[in-house]
Amino acid sequence: MPVDYLGLRQQAKEAAGKAGAELELVKLRRAEAGALLSQHANNLEDIRNKVRAAAAADPRLRCAIPTTEPLDQPQPDPPSPKLLRSLPPTGRRSTPTIMSLCITS
Repeated sequence: MPVDYLGLRQQAKEAAGKAGAELELVKLRRAEAGALLSQHANNLEDIRNKVRAAAAADPRLRCAIPTTEPLDQPQPDPPSPKLLRSLPPTGRRSTPTIMSLCITS
């Protein structure tokens, strides 16, 4: 079966054009979400009421209810993971290599 490389090239260009437009839409939505977060970060009671109303309307809904901290409050980073030596399935130790190290929390 022959392959139409010119047609594939045109399809790739069209897909790239659509991807650029979709990326712009994602950027726009991200900016809108950031503005909404800034606007409502301290309205915890209103958010709690909206979550409760939505949960009452749909009992399958799973949502986190804010407690006392503002939603845009920075949190400290979690502790760094430790490097541990993994053991082969036989349980015997082997010479450590890059492949024998794994990261765990």
